[in-house]
Amino acid sequence: MNKQNIIQSLQKLCSLESIPVDSIGELLFDFKPIQEYLENLKYRSKPENAANEFLREIFGNILGSQVFTEIGFGRDFIDYVIRENSGNPVLIELKPLFRRNPKNTALVKAPFKFESHQEQIQKYLRHKNVEYVILTNLHQACIFSREAIIEFAPFAQTTLAEILEGYLLYDNFWDTVRRYEDQQPKPDLDTQFFESLKRWIEKLSSVDFKPNIPFSKEELTVLFLNKFIFIKTLEDYGSIPYRFIQDKYKSIANEWEPKGFGIVFGNFFSQIENFFQVYYDTELFKSNFWDFIDPQKHNIETFKTAFELILGLDKWSVAFGKGLVHYNYRQINEDVFGKAYETWIAENRKDEGIYYTPASITEYMAQKIVNVLFDNDLEALKNELKKGDPDQHHIEVLMTRIQNIRIIDPTSGSGSFLIKVLKAIYEKYQTVEHLTKWVYNVRHEDSFELPENVRFIQNFREKYSFGTGFELQQISSIILNHIFAADKDERALDTAKTNLWKEAVKLNPRIYNYRKLNSDKIHILPNLELNFICGDSLCDIDSDKQIEIISSQFKQDIVRLYQIRNEYLKNPYQPEIIEEVLEIRKKIRTRLKQEILLIDKPLFFCLEYFYCFFDETGEPLSASERGFSGVISNPPWEAIKPVKKEFAKQSKYEMDILHFKKWFDDKLKEDEVFCQRWQDYTKFYEDYTAFLYGKYERQSSGDPNYYKFFMERDFQIIRQNGLFCLLVPSGFQTDEGSNRLRELLIENYRLIELSSFENRGYFVEAERDKVTLFPDIIPQSEKHKVKLFPDVDNRFKFSVVFAQKTNQEDAYSFKAKFYLHDPKELNDGKFIEYDIEKIKKFSPTNLCIMEFKQQKDYELCSKILQNRKLLLDTEIYFRREFEVSSNTKYLLSNAPKNKGLKLVEGKTMHQFCSNYGISKYIVKNEYSKVMILKEINKIYKEFKIDKDRLQDAFSRKEYLTEKDCYRLVYRRVGSSTNERTLIATVAKKDSVLADSLNYIPPFRYNMENGNLEQKIVSYAEIIYFMSLFNSCVLNYYIRNKVSANLSIFFVNELPIVEASDDDKQRIVELGFNLLYRKSNRDDFEDLKNELNIEIDESRDLAEMRAELEIIIAKNLYQLNKSDWEYLTSTFTFGGASESKAELDKIIALSREMW
Repeated sequence: MNKQNIIQSLQKLCSLESIPVDSIGELLFDFKPIQEYLENLKYRSKPENAANEFLREIFGNILGSQVFTEIGFGRDFIDYVIRENSGNPVLIELKPLFRRNPKNTALVKAPFKFESHQEQIQKYLRHKNVEYVILTNLHQACIFSREAIIEFAPFAQTTLAEILEGYLLYDNFWDTVRRYEDQQPKPDLDTQFFESLKRWIEKLSSVDFKPNIPFSKEELTVLFLNKFIFIKTLEDYGSIPYRFIQDKYKSIANEWEPKGFGIVFGNFFSQIENFFQVYYDTELFKSNFWDFIDPQKHNIETFKTAFELILGLDKWSVAFGKGLVHYNYRQINEDVFGKAYETWIAENRKDEGIYYTPASITEYMAQKIVNVLFDNDLEALKNELKKGDPDQHHIEVLMTRIQNIRIIDPTSGSGSFLIKVLKAIYEKYQTVEHLTKWVYNVRHEDSFELPENVRFIQNFREKYSFGTGFELQQISSIILNHIFAADKDERALDTAKTNLWKEAVKLNPRIYNYRKLNSDKIHILPNLELNFICGDSLCDIDSDKQIEIISSQFKQDIVRLYQIRNEYLKNPYQPEIIEEVLEIRKKIRTRLKQEILLIDKPLFFCLEYFYCFFDETGEPLSASERGFSGVISNPPWEAIKPVKKEFAKQSKYEMDILHFKKWFDDKLKEDEVFCQRWQDYTKFYEDYTAFLYGKYERQSSGDPNYYKFFMERDFQIIRQNGLFCLLVPSGFQTDEGSNRLRELLIENYRLIELSSFENRGYFVEAERDKVTLFPDIIPQSEKHKVKLFPDVDNRFKFSVVFAQKTNQEDAYSFKAKFYLHDPKELNDGKFIEYDIEKIKKFSPTNLCIMEFKQQKDYELCSKILQNRKLLLDTEIYFRREFEVSSNTKYLLSNAPKNKGLKLVEGKTMHQFCSNYGISKYIVKNEYSKVMILKEINKIYKEFKIDKDRLQDAFSRKEYLTEKDCYRLVYRRVGSSTNERTLIATVAKKDSVLADSLNYIPPFRYNMENGNLEQKIVSYAEIIYFMSLFNSCVLNYYIRNKVSANLSIFFVNELPIVEASDDDKQRIVELGFNLLYRKSNRDDFEDLKNELNIEIDESRDLAEMRAELEIIIAKNLYQLNKSDWEYLTSTFTFGGASESKAELDKIIALSREMW
């Protein structure tokens, strides 16, 4: 009988709540054993026995000979054990479905509560060979894992019929059960695994390794963990026996313990390493880990303790399931595994901005780049293969092009991007597999009489490793042809390799079962030393020079490298041939290193990835053919500069700036070793940044940042028409320091798509309690908030940049979307079309990409801009005054006993308010002299006037210093996600302005008849600009540009309106009233008198501000009421703060007054 019909009959039976005894004979079921089951119950057979006989019939018809009944476990018996060739045994404990009612008139459902069977289930789970127990009554099914020993509850509740349907789908009972566990929500799994990883690493740190070995202690620690995580992954996918590690260790320990654990571990590692080297891998197990351990007796005991605790083989771990072997590595996917490793690496490499990319984003990026690179040729190939008379030459050309698609992550970390790329490419190959497997159904005794197209498809499948028997080779071929990586951290690269090998197994676990790997199939996972290279991707010789050296001095070596690579691609089961490659590369690398002596780990791309730069004859490829087909990456987001607190391993808030500076300076004086290390540390950054600036031409102002260099570098390493898919900070779109990169991306090449995220988080449905393979039983859920980058400030923004290296002559458009929170929004299709002319119109000098949420924002910003002049076209310009971090010697704590100048910082001011907060510091009065000297130097630089003469003039107070004047300031830190982005006020006299502010210099100089004249900027002009800067109109406009900092060039591109005399006078009156009443009045009494403005004490401040907003929006920028309502509706940030409540009131009043 059809197996699906058997399951349907079971479901029909289970749907009945009661069955009258008299009607049993009238019931009809397709599966006859159901009738027998019911008849047995009718004639008073024990419910347990009747159910047992019935289940034996079900299992016999569906599962076959894999089922064993009443297997002994100690003094107990389990009803059923399902044991398959792959996977581990699953125990079935059966309870009755029906029983007779007390009157014997009907069969009724027997009570079924899993809590009643706790002792029995836990007894089975404590047996060392038991992983899962299913408690079922033929209908309901509760699935238990060893976690139920600690907290008794099934991890999944489903039906037996549903489990059997899963078996028909996956052809493996253990795998079906495992999938239920895989779907079990583990919201804190990444955190738990990371904490375990740190604990394991810490434990191994107590172990001593032999001196003078070619690996660091950290590298060996990572190697140890990668070995056993890889083994456990194979076990969890059923490719090796259950409890492989535990049983092997126990067996060898029992045999050799009397001789000491040095002998035990020697034998254990020898057997383990040899088994997995021969069956699976060519790198991870090619060295015996035990060879690196110091053999001293006390160290062996230390290692034994660490080994058993890490793997979970000590008594406590065995009892509570808390070791490496107790994790389910079907749930520890590349993202959980990679995030844990990269977080640990980042903690040890804090100055390089390593942040793990969320899976939802890596998947989108990988799918994007793979689709664009593969789909055109793949569709052409599939169309050709469908023809009755396919063009064989065309097919060969298409397959060659497809196999030459090469994608690299030059900052691979743990390889999460490349795992997603591999999965996406594998799916592409599977479409060809499905399209051509029809040829299996063609039967003919004489293959020479087969139709031409059939023979061609057969040969095609064999040549390119499609179909049964070629799966192993095809997966290796896909990895070797398409997946490439680089990273300067050997630990990260080793983890990436392990991740990739694990993923290869996950693609098709069945074919990696060691029982199926005959003598011809050894080293079945590819050696990645040709594809994964350790080195600094930023540090390389100019490619033209490198190609010239290699082609003139090592041409035959390149030919030989090609020969070896081609041979290995044909037969990836022979990794030993790669040893010659390593020697040849080492020889050429030694020569190239002479050209770049100061850099520690240069990565010579033209050598290491020779197949991307040379042809098989050793000749250089043409310029347009050189490089990779695509690059996908999340480069580090960090300034490249020495940081004292990081060098000293001080956390950000551990010591305030004054105390830390004193401590650090004293440490330099007192500790020679510390001082020398600091000098070496700073010298490295000097040399490194000097090299980078010499090599990369598209870097602008500001601190050098890794991600900016990588953006330029990644375009260098892809070929013409290659694709570029990076995740970078959104500052790239707007910051002044990235303007030359934007020019490269937008004008020289082609930007295709730009998607920008805020890191504020989004709500997701958290599944719990009930897990099912099938959607008809819906899990309970609750919402919880997820941040894409949990360790990054929620105001931070980042973007997925997708571009092509192709020359642009005509104007073009690209797709963009901004202010995303949930990665699902990437696929909603709601893009805004940006054209290049649009960008140039909004930002003529910097090509800043304004961030519009929707089309309405673009239209409204266009209306605000029109053809108005920009601030940079006026005489207004900005400066910074006092850099706090480098002038700490002038700072005093702001205590009553200390006297000095007021320090105005961004946090101490707000819109129209100069004393919003109080600084922790004041500035010593002696800084006044420094301010005069700075002013003298500025004058001298422009007018070449004698400095002594200028000094005398300032001493006689012929000229004012800037602190003698009122100055317009704005806060430099301003995000598009702040309540208000542009915050301006007027600083009082006798103030020093911190570098968190930019200010308008209060005077200009010019020469009149040989005399230097100081011309004070009109204070009315200052109040007018303060009012414009604080307006909702310009706050709305500028926040479409800003990422995290409000640099001068953003403000310089603001559209400025020359108001009528009446409007300007009223704006100044209202603006000054707001400043005077919201600030310390005594600070602005002189300014009030100079402006001759009357203070209106009777009017509500919010009402005055609303009037000011209307004049600016309506009279100056010509907005209508509809524009104003939309514009003000976008001011949603700020939560329940007082300032947000004030803003809401102003907006409400302005709408009423309009």
